[in-house]
Amino acid sequence: MHSAGRAFLVIRVVVLRVAGVLVVLVLIVPVLVERVLIVPVLVARVVVVLLRGELVLVVGVLVARLLVAQGLRRCLE
Repeated sequence: MHSAGRAFLVIRVVVLRVAGVLVVLVLIVPVLVERVLIVPVLVARVVVVLLRGELVLVVGVLVARLLVAQGLRRCLE
């Protein structure tokens, strides 16, 4: 049981780190490109589906959506 719990913890840490990198990419890529990108939004949704219940990821996706909405407004102006 101890090794199974440890393996789960290691897997969770790795998944959270990967998810953190994806969230950072979702936040940075639209700002750098200054266009509305569908890919970061899809990546954010996949991350949330995979790790439902992680508050940090949910907040990250909300921020990413705000940035994408701002980019859309810039493109339409």
